[in-house]
Amino acid sequence: MSTYGACWEKSSLVVALIVIVALFGSLCFFTSGDRAH
Repeated sequence: MSTYGACWEKSSLVVALIVIVALFGSLCFFTSGDRAH
């Protein structure tokens, strides 16, 4: 049960990291788009 909890914790951490990277990437994309515009 504890192993499952650790796995869940790790996967949620990875998901959070992906969300942050996606947000940052889209932010840079929009910023460069506005700058080009």
